[in-house]
Amino acid sequence: MRVAVHDPTRRQPQVQNATTDDTNGRGLMLVNALADGWGVEPRVPCGKTVWSEFKIDTRQGSPNGATPCGHG
Repeated sequence: MRVAVHDPTRRQPQVQNATTDDTNGRGLMLVNALADGWGVEPRVPCGKTVWSEFKIDTRQGSPNGATPCGHG
């Protein structure tokens, strides 16, 4: 599964070391810890897209009786 977010700035994101008192700065730290991969791509006409990918084991079936997209 791929998740992507975008914003209008070209500033490259960096994994932060947030303290317990910080109210932000944990998003990319969580992505880095949980995702199977992530990266940054330029976005036309401006900004960037930050994406992350998560491997899904389809052999175990759908959780809680959910029906996967495209399977009726």
